[in-house]
Amino acid sequence: MDFNFFLSQPDGAAVDLKTVLKHVHGLAVYVRGSPQHRERFAKVVELYQPEIFDKGITCLILDVETRWTSTYAMFQHALILWYEILFQFPC
Repeated sequence: MDFNFFLSQPDGAAVDLKTVLKHVHGLAVYVRGSPQHRERFAKVVELYQPEIFDKGITCLILDVETRWTSTYAMFQHALILWYEILFQFPC
């Protein structure tokens, strides 16, 4: 079975998983790239989702290329913080 087929071909919703992974990873790199970016993102989390801020979730997690659990955690935080991502980085 060729797993590259699953990663490079769009699914039924025309979503390419590689592209989604690259975008989420790029956002995590940007937000974690400087203390100012982290602080600004944390302020948006505190403003729009104080219950998440109180739980200590204030930033995106950066994945480790060789550990799938870190990629899962990165996506999980991105889903929790989707509103802040859309607010900070509108399309």
